[in-house]
Amino acid sequence: MDPNSIGAQRVRLGFNPSTDSVVDVIKSTTAPVVDVIKSMTADLIDLCETLKAKDARLASLAQTAYEEACMWAVKAETTPAVEPEALGVGISDNVEAK
Repeated sequence: MDPNSIGAQRVRLGFNPSTDSVVDVIKSTTAPVVDVIKSMTADLIDLCETLKAKDARLASLAQTAYEEACMWAVKAETTPAVEPEALGVGISDNVEAK
């Protein structure tokens, strides 16, 4: 993977202060997807200007959603688990009495 690609830059491929291997997998899997989307977006705009004219914003939102998915996956992996009891909530509090 090219560390200078747009995908690598957007998911901050080299940034993993936790040295968590799952974070590396998430980022190294997402970066090429961002690159492909960027390439496809450029190709679609070149090949079919009518799509850009319809709603370029939606194409931008789709790309942002992929980047956000990577960010949230990294956050899920690197956030310590919290037991419900530590929050003062018991499992039985979530179940209605019948």
